Amino acid sequence: MAEERTIFLRPITSVYFGSPGSFNAGEMAGSVRGSKSMFPPPISSFQGMIRTKLLIDSGITDQKEVPALVGKPKELPDSWALQGPFPVRLLEKRLDIWFPVPKCLFSSPQAPVKARLFYPPEEEKFLADKNFEGLHLAGVPCKNEKPLSGWVSSQNLFWALSNRGSSKWNENEYSSEDLPPFVWWEFKPGLGIDRERRAAKEGMLYFLSSLRFKDNAGLIGWFKGKLAERLSENALKRGVITAGKKWGVMAFEETSLKDPYWEKLAKGAHLKDISLPASFYVWIVLLSPGKPPYKEALEGPLLKIAQQVSSDISIEVVSVITGKSVKFSGFSFVEKRPKRISHWFPPGASFLVRVSGGSLEERKQVLLLWNNTCVFAAESFRAFGYGHIIVSVPIEKSWREKWKEEEIYW
Repeated sequence: MAEERTIFLRPITSVYFGSPGSFNAGEMAGSVRGSKSMFPPPISSFQGMIRTKLLIDSGITDQKEVPALVGKPKELPDSWALQGPFPVRLLEKRLDIWFPVPKCLFSSPQAPVKARLFYPPEEEKFLADKNFEGLHLAGVPCKNEKPLSGWVSSQNLFWALSNRGSSKWNENEYSSEDLPPFVWWEFKPGLGIDRERRAAKEGMLYFLSSLRFKDNAGLIGWFKGKLAERLSENALKRGVITAGKKWGVMAFEETSLKDPYWEKLAKGAHLKDISLPASFYVWIVLLSPGKPPYKEALEGPLLKIAQQVSSDISIEVVSVITGKSVKFSGFSFVEKRPKRISHWFPPGASFLVRVSGGSLEERKQVLLLWNNTCVFAAESFRAFGYGHIIVSVPIEKSWREKWKEEEIYW
């Protein structure tokens, strides 16, 4: 089995990550323009830094040698698989990894509550997403609440997906902002340059919103695969690399610390000692962008895994709660043309899945095989870390509620 390596990247300077393509300051003459970094940094940047660092440290400059060592632009070597990046801070005795808030969590005065299915009245059925015919609305009916947004620590994610034992929701481990508490925006002004005159262009002032991390914070991910003999194992443990746009610098560093809550989730410890009836519902949460475009495509990859265990098991995606889609675009330097804009489900998107049939052990094995895998994307994207999912324990309480006309639910 290929060894899994923890990749820890610590930003030394502020860093800016944008969509692939050129960056032109002040695109409109006489205007002031602002541009905001992507967060977390896209998977394309993460894998690019890993592959580039391996090549640089090994002194490989011949482009003809690159595909055999680190793969082609759209392909990784056969044994390679990546997950991440996620924001993380290094505490005294452990890692503290943060994740996008699952969209199946809704706010309440105390701890958040999990969404349930409900039936809207006939005149309100337009609220259902027409792209997913047959799916039901999910949320917290009869209350003026919306899905949570922002970031949660691994501790709160463990609570959300297990909700048992001694785990509790920790309000201090949740941020409703677009950044976790150990990352903030750093605003930088700049001027477009007239290359011919070697001077600033008039009216070309712009501002960048870059990412600044605390000293004990950075990005974490995991790399599984066998390195070619010419590549250095130490390349992913030390040294610096240019990151993103505007020449940010990040350091590869080694850490022996672990995040106990994430370790439990990743290994499926929350799914091992649970009661599974003949038919039950679980929430499946995306941790990275995913793109199964239609209902049958949502069920397809899950069903394929389930039927490797037993042909008696059936799968149905009954509801989806998702936020604003993630857009992928840019410019293809290989094809020398703009890429077509592609819409993906965002991290945090939640899918309510019904599992039926098979034996108790077979149903449990299916959940463990789904958990912490990259399946909600085309196969060519999975090795990069797209479509990364995590599975909740079965929903315990009644999940369907009759909608009453006199009650307002959004």
